[in-house]
Amino acid sequence: MSRLGLDPLERALVAQLAVGDSRLHRLWYYAAALVPALGFGAWGVVRGDVVALGLGFAGLVLFVLWNLAGEWRLAPVFASLCAKVDAFERAVAERAVAGEGDTDRAG
Repeated sequence: MSRLGLDPLERALVAQLAVGDSRLHRLWYYAAALVPALGFGAWGVVRGDVVALGLGFAGLVLFVLWNLAGEWRLAPVFASLCAKVDAFERAVAERAVAGEGDTDRAG
């Protein structure tokens, strides 16, 4: 366990965010989900096809719901992580004000 007291989910989230994604990776992520939906919608508008337009709209709605579900799943972990980092930083600041110096770096 780390000095911050991170649980495995919090540590995994930190590791995932620390690596980050390349811009190209994010572009392909969004393109793979949005291009077919936008294509169906555009085809529906051009051809006057209500079914194709509906499929395009449904695809966009599903994409948004899928992203929201992922965010909602990680929101409690992220909030807990931020609370632990905040508490740790406050404790370090209080020790520094009390004259103990910055002892969080010591092993």
